[in-house]
Amino acid sequence: MFNHGVLRISQYISALTGSFNIISSEMHFGWPSSALMMLTNGTYHFQISAEEASWLAVVLFPGIVVGALVANILSRSFGRKSIILMSTVPLFVSWVLLGFGRSKVIFYIGRFLGGVGGGLSFSAVPMYVGEISEPHIRGFLSSLCPVFVVLGMFFINLLGLYLSISTSALIACGIPLFTFATFFFMPESPVFLMSKGNQEQAKKNLLLLRGPENGYKEFQR
Repeated sequence: MFNHGVLRISQYISALTGSFNIISSEMHFGWPSSALMMLTNGTYHFQISAEEASWLAVVLFPGIVVGALVANILSRSFGRKSIILMSTVPLFVSWVLLGFGRSKVIFYIGRFLGGVGGGLSFSAVPMYVGEISEPHIRGFLSSLCPVFVVLGMFFINLLGLYLSISTSALIACGIPLFTFATFFFMPESPVFLMSKGNQEQAKKNLLLLRGPENGYKEFQR
């Protein structure tokens, strides 16, 4: 029982670090609730109109579409892990732009890139978690995504209550950095590796995720 629990930790850690970027993605959804008020009432470095505020809120969604399409295409060639790592780049850049930006255009670009990162994350994370986890813990690990969605919304609104737009955004930069630094060392999905004919690496990753006994059994199927 203990050995199975210890070996299963690798699945929990892989799913947890891979899903963590969902927090950053979801923070972009909650960002307008506090930020737009500051941008429209003249308390920030520049002021925007109500119409511009609406565009700033919705420009996220075309980015999500682009990110989802890119993830769908590239995940077949580069794998789920690579897409999750890739998603950290636009998310990090988006928060940097929102933290240091001093113009409407920079904010539009930042919001769009945040959507791209979100589209990449929301497309790749469920695939990855589903493919690395055993059936009896797959439901629990898959529930990390909606949990992190709620945490992301809560976190950005909490920051917005007490901190400026710039400070909140710069704090948010830490999430994609943390995701990249931790998830970089996690194994690629064995299912993807098998689909690319890389049986040797798929076997190694499966043994890492399942342990010798369960890994060998599943590999033989």
